[in-house]
Amino acid sequence: AANVFASTNRTQGANKGESRLYQLNGGNWANVRLPGYYMGQKHTLAGVPGDLYFRVDHVIMHDRGEGLRPVYIMPGNEAAARGLVYLSADCVMMMCPDGHVMSDNRGNFWEFPAAIAMADVEDAWGTANAQGAVTLYAIGTDARTTGMCVWRFDETGVNHQGIWSNAAGHMSGTGNPNSGCAMHMWGAAANDLYVTGAVDAEGHVFHFDGNAWTPLTLPGSFGAIHGVSGNLAGTTWFSTEEGRLIRYQRPNRAPDVTRAVPSVDRLWPPDNRMVPVDLMGIADPEGD
Repeated sequence: AANVFASTNRTQGANKGESRLYQLNGGNWANVRLPGYYMGQKHTLAGVPGDLYFRVDHVIMHDRGEGLRPVYIMPGNEAAARGLVYLSADCVMMMCPDGHVMSDNRGNFWEFPAAIAMADVEDAWGTANAQGAVTLYAIGTDARTTGMCVWRFDETGVNHQGIWSNAAGHMSGTGNPNSGCAMHMWGAAANDLYVTGAVDAEGHVFHFDGNAWTPLTLPGSFGAIHGVSGNLAGTTWFSTEEGRLIRYQRPNRAPDVTRAVPSVDRLWPPDNRMVPVDLMGIADPEGD
């Protein structure tokens, strides 16, 4: 219970709208002291117990069990944005509204361009494969503001070099899901991604399976959706502006066994010895 954190904004007083961080400790919520005085309304929380990052507008703060301390401050000419991705203890990535990504590798920050037009980044999520190569997603709108856009970065080597592409552009209007403004995103894998948007303060959810974006039908009207999280078993939780939780369980499709073959073609000679046999060529749509 000591490792539960929540971030919010003040709703009243002289510092109305400013970001605050709270920690559950011994059954009570306590305000986590921020170092110095960092004003800001846009905030993102990422990390694991003992290695926590909290971003407020231009500032990234880090807590390794001794309290938050600032570790990176964006240049003054960069507009404030959300988007902070925790990949491992060696890699934290941050989005800027112009599409640049800041990377933290063992305490070193640097910037590399996205080489694609972005604006109003609202959230980001990423993952790394077994070789350490990163797949990163970001959501927001572009200069046309015609609906939610999703951008994807695929690292071609473990050196922060790669390719940006439009994973979903202008998701509104005729022939496209009416997603409205971008809100939040979370994924269980690069081909199992959830994004939320809002149209006239009403929440919308879309799922990406690696090939197509599909709108999910919500069990009622809940207003804007402000949080998304889940697990690798296909259970995803959405928190709403009304203070309610929505639970979604991804359907578990049957594996494809049409190309299944044994790992050995025959058992020979007949000498009463046990021989291990594996089934090869089976594919699972969810990868689990």
